[in-house]
Amino acid sequence: MGATDTEQAGRLPRSIAIWGDEPQKIRLPEEPFDPNGAWSQAYSVYILGPLHDKGWRGAFRSAGALRLERAPRDDGGFDQTGRRVEQMISKTWLATAWEATYDGDALAAPRAWAFSSDLLSGGAPVDADFRYLDIAQQGYAERALPMADAKYAFSGRREPEAIVNEGAAARPVAPGEAIAANWGLFDAVQRLDADLAEPLSFAVLEDFDLYKPGHTLRSAGSLSVTFANGPVQLHCFRQIGRGILPYEYWVTDAGRLVFAVGGYQGYVLNPDEPIGEMLS
Repeated sequence: MGATDTEQAGRLPRSIAIWGDEPQKIRLPEEPFDPNGAWSQAYSVYILGPLHDKGWRGAFRSAGALRLERAPRDDGGFDQTGRRVEQMISKTWLATAWEATYDGDALAAPRAWAFSSDLLSGGAPVDADFRYLDIAQQGYAERALPMADAKYAFSGRREPEAIVNEGAAARPVAPGEAIAANWGLFDAVQRLDADLAEPLSFAVLEDFDLYKPGHTLRSAGSLSVTFANGPVQLHCFRQIGRGILPYEYWVTDAGRLVFAVGGYQGYVLNPDEPIGEMLS
């Protein structure tokens, strides 16, 4: 895929065009993928800019990493462990971690969760392209120190008519209202049919805390993108709703999530992302 000129970039959705030739540097996993099974996937996190008349160059910069791990449960649901690091401003990083249990339904409705975030200051070393390499060897754990009073942690659960987080008033929800979590949707889209017969309607819990109603998820087309190991057909799901800019998720025929793009932020599947060293 080469969106290196305005005409080409204009024919593609922004969530694909903004990456330009970058996908050609990424070698996607070639082993079989079962989205309903146990898996671990790492993503590079990018800050995105506008796709302007000069094309895509300079429209994104590396800003962090995400790792999601999935373990199926005997009752049809699954457990998810998430770790994420993002550079906020110079030498300040937001590190979040969570463990959550979900239903195995189309939207991966969250059942229970424990979530924490820390602002870290002191600076993990980065190069000119904001790449976080060899952090463990360079003393990241010793140099990036938690900032005073910056830790935030809570646990919670979904009840039939309320979302309950410790230390906060219960948030009523309508009986039977479909609830999804933003990180659960990274799992859910990998299990959906590429051509949804009808849009899915739901409310979102952002980071298991911020309630955003009035969301829909629908199929939004397919296209071929060329990666380092050749062209791959990708299928798009588009999420719109209150409190977010439109979000687009791109998955392979097997369901593996490759891109997730919304507003100023983008996630790109990257098996080589050193998230383990970043969070060790």
